[in-house]
Amino acid sequence: MAASSDSNGKSREWAVRAKLAVVGDGKTTIDRAVMLIRGEHLAAVGSERDLKLTPGTEVVDLGDETLLPGFIDTHNHPSLKPIGAVASDYIPSQFYDPDARITARAVHNLRLDLLCGVTTLRCVGELNFIDVVLASDVHHHLVAGPGIIPSGPRLGPTGGHVWIPEWSVDGPENIRRVIKGYVEQGSKLIKIGLLDEEPEKTSYSEAELRAVTDESHRLGVPVAAHCTGAWGSSIRACVKTEVDVIEHVTPLNEQIIAEVSRSKTAFSLTPFVYKLGWPQGKDYWDVQDFKARSAKEWMDFNAEAGKAYLKANPKVVTEDRFFGREVFPALEPWMKAVKLAWQAGIPMSVGSDCPHGIFPLNMEFMAECGIPALDAISSGTGMAARVSGIADSTGTLQAGKLADFVSVRGNPLKDITALRDIHLVVRGGIRYDHLSLQ
Repeated sequence: MAASSDSNGKSREWAVRAKLAVVGDGKTTIDRAVMLIRGEHLAAVGSERDLKLTPGTEVVDLGDETLLPGFIDTHNHPSLKPIGAVASDYIPSQFYDPDARITARAVHNLRLDLLCGVTTLRCVGELNFIDVVLASDVHHHLVAGPGIIPSGPRLGPTGGHVWIPEWSVDGPENIRRVIKGYVEQGSKLIKIGLLDEEPEKTSYSEAELRAVTDESHRLGVPVAAHCTGAWGSSIRACVKTEVDVIEHVTPLNEQIIAEVSRSKTAFSLTPFVYKLGWPQGKDYWDVQDFKARSAKEWMDFNAEAGKAYLKANPKVVTEDRFFGREVFPALEPWMKAVKLAWQAGIPMSVGSDCPHGIFPLNMEFMAECGIPALDAISSGTGMAARVSGIADSTGTLQAGKLADFVSVRGNPLKDITALRDIHLVVRGGIRYDHLSLQ
């Protein structure tokens, strides 16, 4: 990787030029774009006509490519690899692995995510604060990966959506105590797991949810809540208790959209996972681990796997899938509802969840919902930064922000699948695109 400063400690200055830049705010593009990078930040962004570079400036000419902000994955589990017979096998067993093995998986997955264009990810549940450690390691360039917003372990009630008993926390006072400890250990957000227990009941009581949000906000960190089920009781409870971001968002319908649109709560969707059958078998992982030679090749493979799954399982389009109390939504009505939520102005971002190295496919999904390409891209860039609380520093191509950006071959405004064809990957002014997937 190229350093962001020279041997004398002076901030390195260089520039990129491309046919088009998508700023990431959902509305702005720049033709014949030029960006000047100084150290870790963007020093200037503009058109070739308006932005004149100092003679002798090193310029990377990208020709007909498109520049975009580095992607921001707002729902990611770095250490998980969905392999096994059923989810109840692979998830708990992986969390009981030795820390060294958990970390090894995470390091591998972080590299995949970085090379598919993700320069920041929001971690939503890891064991033993491994994500806190990895956030520091990435920051200090010990590990190649996206910048990490760590949550530490998730919280949930006994018998709720916690995966393992060690994550169970019951009662308002215990919740406050645990959250305080998490923040002291480095958590930058608090993740809770909720399921619809009944039409008007979720996993935590209102008093417990109030303890989560009050204590987290008192300590200056946001709350993200896994919300899935048949009735929407978890989502409604989160809106009432001022949870910042709802993850997954099942069910999604006009009533829920109306309630959420009157609040400050945002959505972090995980759309592409609904197009695949989980968990995948050994052949699938062999492509990721040994056969795919580029991020595009891996994403193309996943896109085709998704099409094949839907063709073989047409009911997925019209019927919900239930895994105990967990629900994957029927695609057709959920996709229509996603567009309605966008039209209602609800802040929405996207995340990959467990599959790694496929993040752009989530922005493609948003476009398939009927959302314009600029807004679909913003769901993984500028809007994702807003949902994650980091819009002051990243998410859009603007002077003064971090030099987190990618280039793709082609124009994603004309063909959204161009987002798969990643070329340049820059995080904090440093290029990483020379790395291999494996």
